[in-house]
Amino acid sequence: MTNGAVARASLLAEAWGRAVRVVALDALESGASIDDLAAGAEHLVAVGDGESWLRHGALLRRIRSSGDVLVAAECRSELRSIAGERSLPPYAESRAGRAWLVSSSAPPLRVLLPV
Repeated sequence: MTNGAVARASLLAEAWGRAVRVVALDALESGASIDDLAAGAEHLVAVGDGESWLRHGALLRRIRSSGDVLVAAECRSELRSIAGERSLPPYAESRAGRAWLVSSSAPPLRVLLPV
């Protein structure tokens, strides 16, 4: 999740190429399914801000149960509200391409995003 999700989705799609399908949540219809979004893609990345993720709650629940959630460092409050992480994450500088990767079985891991 990130602020400026449409711009970030475009940057990620360009950086990762055709092997990854990147979709912006704001461009999706309500009730979009992960199976429809992932059709034909090796990997799927859905990008949105906190409010967009709350509007697509069923999609968020499916991703949290079967995949990973990536939260941009500038969206620290969403780490708790959207990703459900209660512990203090490792330090990650805002606006520097830093994020936390949250898996269901591990504490948040600090990662670097393509910028």
